[in-house]
Amino acid sequence: MHRSRWDPLPEYLLGLLFEKLRVAAESFYGQNIGGAVVSIPSFYVTDFQRHVLHSLVASNLEVRQIIPAGTAATLAHGYPSQGNKFIDYYLLICTKQRCGIQFYDNGYDEMLAIADDLRGEGIIEELLKEAGILARDILHVIIIDEPTPVLQQQVEASFPGKILPTDPYAVMRGAALKAKWFREPEVTCAMSIIPFGLGVQLSDGIFGPVIMRNTIFPKRASRRFSFVERQIRFFTGSGAPWELEYTNSSASQLLGTMDLPVVEGTAAPFDVIISVAIDEDGSMNFTVAEGGISKRRWSHLSRTIR
Repeated sequence: MHRSRWDPLPEYLLGLLFEKLRVAAESFYGQNIGGAVVSIPSFYVTDFQRHVLHSLVASNLEVRQIIPAGTAATLAHGYPSQGNKFIDYYLLICTKQRCGIQFYDNGYDEMLAIADDLRGEGIIEELLKEAGILARDILHVIIIDEPTPVLQQQVEASFPGKILPTDPYAVMRGAALKAKWFREPEVTCAMSIIPFGLGVQLSDGIFGPVIMRNTIFPKRASRRFSFVERQIRFFTGSGAPWELEYTNSSASQLLGTMDLPVVEGTAAPFDVIISVAIDEDGSMNFTVAEGGISKRRWSHLSRTIR
């Protein structure tokens, strides 16, 4: 039986964290944040779920919806239906505008190949060639928002039995927070809280990873990031866990190139990560996950929601 090892923060303190996130998001995003969509994996006990919800209310956030983790999310993570065995895998992700092959490994993800022209033949073959893998290496295919008929036909012919059912859970993997999978690439905001630390990243598109990698595995963070120059990152150190430190607070610079050095050092293990994404309509999306690190691996990945 999977059990949380986390000794929860007091509700008032967790509420303070949510409040600081809300204020920071409103200031940075330029919109009022009044509601939250909450997703808490089912392996957490009812008391813990209630603890988080009370903290949200204490931070003046209306809980608009509660979404439990679903089996489709488990499939998309690459987990078997029983247990939490971790495996590395490749995903083929297709939308109406683009198609890409994503590699996922130990909490890291990278788009190995991206195709923006989806009208011609041989799209899948070119993607596989650029990524340096074979069709059999693809674990799952995720189709979002009805891609072109040509691409749909190629995908069905190349990956029979690997296409996941259309499901919001199926397009979210690991701790990656993407608020705009179903639309044109836009600037999105994602936040993560860990005990004794707080982090925020912004990305300029659905294929730009949004995750607090540097907080978790700082020595490995630069190994697979092809999009790091298109992100803005600000987070606290252990000395000031409840205060935000901005390395760059100008949203207008998001679309430019920024030199963001990887933070070196050994990250301390933690038990629970609480992540927050900001939607365009001003909603905050929360996810809670256990992340006790053992031998530089996650014991459990988070379930994220739209």
